Formats: sequence, C-alpha cells, structure tokens
Amino acid sequence: MSITKANQIMACARGAWQREIAYRLASGDAIQSPHNTLRGAAKKYQIRYAASFRNLVRRIEATGFRVVRTPGVRGGEYSATYRVYPA
Repeated sequence: MSITKANQIMACARGAWQREIAYRLASGDAIQSPHNTLRGAAKKYQIRYAASFRNLVRRIEATGFRVVRTPGVRGGEYSATYRVYPA
C-alpha cells in the first residue's frame, strides 16, 4: 500500500489501541480480530473495545477504503480476520 493511503488509514485512528490496529491494517495484510488480543484488565472492557473497533472501521470506510471481514472457523468474531482494500 502506498504511503499516502497508509497515512489516510492512520489518520482515522484515535488513541494508542486504534493506532496499533490501523498500522497493521495499513500494512495491507489480513489481521486477526483485535478482540482476541485483549489481555488482563482490558478484557473487562471488551464491549467498549468492540465499539471502538467498529468506529475505527467506519472512519476508514468513510475515507474511501473497503474493510472486508472474513468470518472465523465457525463464523465467529474471535478468529475472524480483517483486510483493507482500496475502493
């Protein structure tokens, strides 16, 4: 992915957690669902992290990219993957 497109994706992130996700998405590779990476005290706030991720995806899509979700083995979110494609 070009630098300008990666910068557009990175600009959508708000906060350190979203910046990490945006950085991985901007690499062009598929990433695992960020919900299964929560550890420790963050697991208590899983619902808020899920809402934060949905908001990030909406902002990325609003800039003209397509975020494609591939469901997990049994159709769940835990092992789902996400990838960004230029629109």
